[in-house]
Amino acid sequence: MRNKKKILVNTLGKGNMTTLVEFYKKNPNTSYKVIYKEYAKYKKYGFKHIYNRLLDYTGRYDLVLSDYPTKLYSRAKKGIFVNHGYGTKATPGKEEFNNPKVMSVYDSMRENLDYIVTMGKRDENYYLKYDSNYTKRYPEYVPLGLPRIDCLFDSKEVEKQTTKIKAKYKIEGKKILLYSPTWRNYDIKEYTSNLYQELGALNEYLKETDWIMIYRPHYISGIFEEQKLKEYDNILVITSETEPDVQPFLMASDVLMTDYSSIYLDFLVLNRPIIFLGFDYSYYAENRGLEIDYANYIETPGIKVSTFEETQKYLEELKEKDDYQSRREEAQQLFYEYLDGQSSQRIWNLIDEILK
Repeated sequence: MRNKKKILVNTLGKGNMTTLVEFYKKNPNTSYKVIYKEYAKYKKYGFKHIYNRLLDYTGRYDLVLSDYPTKLYSRAKKGIFVNHGYGTKATPGKEEFNNPKVMSVYDSMRENLDYIVTMGKRDENYYLKYDSNYTKRYPEYVPLGLPRIDCLFDSKEVEKQTTKIKAKYKIEGKKILLYSPTWRNYDIKEYTSNLYQELGALNEYLKETDWIMIYRPHYISGIFEEQKLKEYDNILVITSETEPDVQPFLMASDVLMTDYSSIYLDFLVLNRPIIFLGFDYSYYAENRGLEIDYANYIETPGIKVSTFEETQKYLEELKEKDDYQSRREEAQQLFYEYLDGQSSQRIWNLIDEILK
């Protein structure tokens, strides 16, 4: 077929764009030509090289989809942005307002994007909503949901991935505590020194109670020196380079421990316990800015701790009761427009409407 509509799909790594492309492969449209570019595969060349290379191609595309901020939309006929995470952090962050290069990207997106896909209507209230001397324009916000979360609604897939993960890492019969904190753009040594001191006791507790903690650092930067964790046999370090897709680990985990990362909003789909380890909350909120009320148990539906000792106490309490189940259900209604695992279908319906 001649004159196929060309769609460029950009991503830093496994996530929403990967899921959209996989959905398309199962449900192809012969009037489209879909080109998928995953930057993580070309890190050795540098992001600037890949970005400049893509600029040479984007003029030929009818649609560009991306899951990270980019100026590529200025070279496309239509543009859809599906962020890798919503709901928790101010965007732009407070420190980003002082970075002209970053703000120029956000301004370009505001000016050239057609649609921003969000989890729910709540995200429209803050995402890219800022005063700009460059543009007063806003794209259309469409609360269609995030594709990468679709798999979490599939109980058979959850069971399959749980079995696979436990077999691969030889942790059958163990309960899993997944610790996945967000990244910081400041030195956090003063905040993590006590956590380092508690690691030995935490490891012993995990061993005695048949738990394993999987530490998954953010792909930009972690909060621990990974080498120092290798001496603890009940703490596994699994990075995004080793396992690009975090969703199977969410499926396999009994409890998630995080901080201000939007990963807990993914985990909400499973309605399992969440621990918020906000060891630097005051500084992070002041430096980056948050769109959640950290003290509100609907916006952050789980226990708040600042030490691993408190984490252990909570894991003990979970043997008897789960006090936050109803709060998590309220949080689902707050953050999600849809709870059905059909986000990919809705986004492709939007694409069909745009390109028909």
